[in-house]
Amino acid sequence: MDRKFTSLATTAELFEKKLTVVGTIASTRRDVPLELRPQSLNKSLPGTIRFAFRDKETLVSYVPKRNKVVTVLSSQHRDIQVTEDKPEIIMYYNSTKAGVDTLDKCVRQYSCRRSTRRWPMAVFFNLIDICAYNSYVIFCKTNESWTAQHPKRKSGRKKFLKSLGKELCKINMENRSRYKGLNKSYAAVLRIFGYNCQQGEAITRGSVIKEPEGPATRAAIKKLPKKGRCFVCPRSEDRKYMKICNQCEKYICPRHTASEEKNIVRTCSECNK
Repeated sequence: MDRKFTSLATTAELFEKKLTVVGTIASTRRDVPLELRPQSLNKSLPGTIRFAFRDKETLVSYVPKRNKVVTVLSSQHRDIQVTEDKPEIIMYYNSTKAGVDTLDKCVRQYSCRRSTRRWPMAVFFNLIDICAYNSYVIFCKTNESWTAQHPKRKSGRKKFLKSLGKELCKINMENRSRYKGLNKSYAAVLRIFGYNCQQGEAITRGSVIKEPEGPATRAAIKKLPKKGRCFVCPRSEDRKYMKICNQCEKYICPRHTASEEKNIVRTCSECNK
């Protein structure tokens, strides 16, 4: 466990759930006794070891060299064992600490994270990344043929994540394709993935100006700007609106809107003549 998250309270709570913890702990925490802090051990000789015990936790401070102190908290070890002039807790931590760093490196290669200021979303993105990598590891262990076809682990993981993303979106895309009044831009994107959907006639903000001929491509999807000047009003007024006439596909203001039904079907005064 990382030193930022390691604490006696967290260790005790995890131990009640039958989970043990071995990790470094910040020496500035209140949980660390004064005798195990760097202030008391900085002048000690290299190789100095001090232990502290509680009900189910063990704290050890080790001085590998002068002016450096390493403090480790463990709920798995209860014995004072020293191997090669190092505590057994330190040896165990050094042999297992690379797993977290390796996972972080693998997760950063292909991530679904987006910049956000909401910490629940950041935690959610991290959970998705970790779950996706764990599922890939399980998939490789249960499908040896996949591993043989993709000797390069990086390329195999990329294909796996693509297929996983499509499978996760499959149900949502199928439901969207059944909508009768589907937005044109959504309909064009769904056609890229092979769904036949009914396209709505309404032209709203962000909809497609012209439906691409033949197989839809991402380059053919062109969106309207968010706002535009009413083509009937004089240019001196310079008023911009988001409403568009369904017939001439030009921006119109409320004053020059001839007919409107539920803010969807609109006709300008020029087309209504």
